[in-house]
Amino acid sequence: MHGVPFSWNDESSPESLVDVYLLAEQYQVCSLCERVVLFVSTLPCEPKLKFLLNAAVERRAEGLSHAAAMVMVNSICSDNEDFKFEGLRKETIVYVLTSVELPPHITETEIADALLCPLPNDLDLSCVQHKNAKTSPPPAAVVIDSSAEEGNQEGGGCLSREDVQEIFENHIDLPFIKTWLVEQKIEPLQILRPEVLAALRRVQAVCLSRGMTPGSLFVMPWRSMVPKVSVAPAKTAENEISAAYGIVDFPGLWSFYPESSFEGGVLTPQGDSVRCPLDSYLTGLAVLKLPLCTGRHRWRVRQLQPCKIFAAGVVSLPTKEFSATPERSATPEPNAYWSLHSDGSTVDMSTRIGSYKTYGGDSLLDGFDKEGGAVVVNLDMHSRSLSFANDLQFDCSNRDRKRSDLHLNGLPRDDALYPAMWMPGPGFARIEWIWSGP
Repeated sequence: MHGVPFSWNDESSPESLVDVYLLAEQYQVCSLCERVVLFVSTLPCEPKLKFLLNAAVERRAEGLSHAAAMVMVNSICSDNEDFKFEGLRKETIVYVLTSVELPPHITETEIADALLCPLPNDLDLSCVQHKNAKTSPPPAAVVIDSSAEEGNQEGGGCLSREDVQEIFENHIDLPFIKTWLVEQKIEPLQILRPEVLAALRRVQAVCLSRGMTPGSLFVMPWRSMVPKVSVAPAKTAENEISAAYGIVDFPGLWSFYPESSFEGGVLTPQGDSVRCPLDSYLTGLAVLKLPLCTGRHRWRVRQLQPCKIFAAGVVSLPTKEFSATPERSATPEPNAYWSLHSDGSTVDMSTRIGSYKTYGGDSLLDGFDKEGGAVVVNLDMHSRSLSFANDLQFDCSNRDRKRSDLHLNGLPRDDALYPAMWMPGPGFARIEWIWSGP
């Protein structure tokens, strides 16, 4: 725009790229905006990219901010890197947590640990007072990033204890953080105030007492739910504990097709279970509102009250939209489904209704049609395959055995897949999340 060719080299500063983008945006030169965004999407995830993200967020260059953030997120998935916030300012971290769709395997525990990673290794925890001590807490000016001064000069970020506390209490779902991290890192450093710690423990106790498994509570990809399941912020503007921490009432995690097949007390209080009270003679499909587009995922489906006809697997839906009202929990008719029945046979219905293949006979799997019977479901979105096992030990020992009754291949590449259960008659089943990875 000023007669200077658009270029980027080792001597270019992040601010200059933001200048170009904002100037093009101001004068509505859309092609140049798109070119800058496309260029940023090809950059490697290195410290300079984080400086660019800091500058873009600070100057509210939305398109540039999103492009730089997605490069960072995609590198986590493709290169199997650890999730880190090093080099990012507080405002940039808040932007990533609130405006960027993180991969399903990034749990609240990983986010919390990433915030605490830049803590200096030589921090003397003996000087940090216990939460019940009457002495004054550590000075708020303690800098979390040990290279704060250098980072500020180069466009990086530093976090004070107050910054970390604000992010924890306002942008992280604290009850979903694993207990070991709370006890070993968060408590000794007094990141959370005593009343907030008490509130998160209460939510965890309520969820577990209702029957929710620790795996579902701490490992479930809550941020990827539609709509997102969240109890943040922990404190209100009046500095009081949020009402969500007192009610402990998660939105419905399941959607049904047809809805009438699960009418009358379909949702259990813990949310990770589904009860079908009546014999519906219909499809009886319960879909977890969790679209999985990337990564590898493993969960267990357990029959708490056996259903005569029961199956577990995944479905493809024509839309990602679900009703958010508690009175209505209908899901659209699925495009296709892939499942394992409780008698040990698999079904691949990937085209039209009635076009399916059933595999039976000499199965490596035991049926899970009894009370307490369970099956482990493995979904690999990279190879687009679905496999089943009776337990984790069996799954690991038979990982290389490619049997048609254990593996379903050729799942669609462009569709999100949803964990699902089929109960066309009275039954009660629970999904127990085991693991998600890149």
